[in-house]
Amino acid sequence: MSLHRSHRARSQSSPLSTQPKYAAQGATHRRTEEAILAATKDLITTAGISKISMIDISARSQVARATIYNHFRDKSSVIEALLQAEIGRLIQQMQNVGTPSDALEFLSLSVSSDPALEGLRSHDPALLAQLLIHSEHPLYLDLTRAIF
Repeated sequence: MSLHRSHRARSQSSPLSTQPKYAAQGATHRRTEEAILAATKDLITTAGISKISMIDISARSQVARATIYNHFRDKSSVIEALLQAEIGRLIQQMQNVGTPSDALEFLSLSVSSDPALEGLRSHDPALLAQLLIHSEHPLYLDLTRAIF
């Protein structure tokens, strides 16, 4: 019985069992994903989606390929995560602009000035057209709800 109590007392006072250790790991995980997504967006700006590879993303983000694959299954999942992050960012910003008309104007200005979308228009116009007509996609619906 005393062995059980001493183990419990030790585990409660041990710095190895505290929450901040896992918070630091979570922060590192987020920073790594942010680096991967920022590099992907930068590559889309200069080359489009069809011409980039996971090797390119690894080199630009300075994240090892094995680490990228720990975070994302393939290039498509990186692109999907980038779309989710960018649309989430736009939705959050649109919530502060006021009327649906203001939100639509904000969205229009944001989309027309986005360098990655310009890269898509230049390098992958057919892919961009496919993305724009995919109105049943949950992200499209989230964006529509944010406007209205």
